[in-house]
Amino acid sequence: MYNRSCSGVSPIIATILLCTVALAAVAVMYPIVASAFNQPTYAASISQVNLLKQDDYVLMTANVKNTGSGEIRIYCVIMDDSLNEYSCGPTQYLAPGQSTAFVYESDSNGDAFLVGVSYRIRVYDTNNGLLNEVSIFCGGR
Repeated sequence: MYNRSCSGVSPIIATILLCTVALAAVAVMYPIVASAFNQPTYAASISQVNLLKQDDYVLMTANVKNTGSGEIRIYCVIMDDSLNEYSCGPTQYLAPGQSTAFVYESDSNGDAFLVGVSYRIRVYDTNNGLLNEVSIFCGGR
């Protein structure tokens, strides 16, 4: 049996109130969620790496591409067995999708590298730290 003496909110008004509360919640949460998904990513790929040694002469070349969605300021280093870092040129700015080449050339640091040994090449972003690292086998004679 239905008791008419109890009063309540009509179903139509309750539905309108529920929709209003849901829309207000979406309006408050949208900027928070949208900013979380629009953060740029910072990444770099290293390709076509060569490391050659002849007597005291050492030559390393590496192509680096910005594979992230944010702009990066990168520099490249090569590390010897003692973990000494040798700079492979100046810091470079790369927009997303852009590529550049780094070169390390020395006729006096040949004793730090041995033919037949693998060495690490690292690419850093000045703001975000290490982006990528690869190992390269030293060729030559």
